[in-house]
Amino acid sequence: MPWKLIAFIVAVALILAFVGFNLENSADVSLILVTFTEVPVYVTMLSSFLLGLAVSIPFSFRSRRKQLPAAGTPAPSGEARGRGKSGAGKRARSDRDGAGEAGADKPEPR
Repeated sequence: MPWKLIAFIVAVALILAFVGFNLENSADVSLILVTFTEVPVYVTMLSSFLLGLAVSIPFSFRSRRKQLPAAGTPAPSGEARGRGKSGAGKRARSDRDGAGEAGADKPEPR
């Protein structure tokens, strides 16, 4: 079954139920210099949500740029990152040589 479609339909149904129950509820919204009277509650909540999305989008793009490698530098291959051919990564290496244990980065006393 298409679970994403079912989840989307359920979410839309819940939103429509919320809007339906709040059609008659209204309030005054005061922005510093302007006051809007008789604004439905669902309009206030929807506009606040959309404003929050608009404010957060630039921050999500900024964090992605830091993760991307610089232009002209090749991305490290699997072996260069310590994976080898098995692809097991740090877990296999820590099991093999004890690098995953506490204090493993310090040399052992002789």
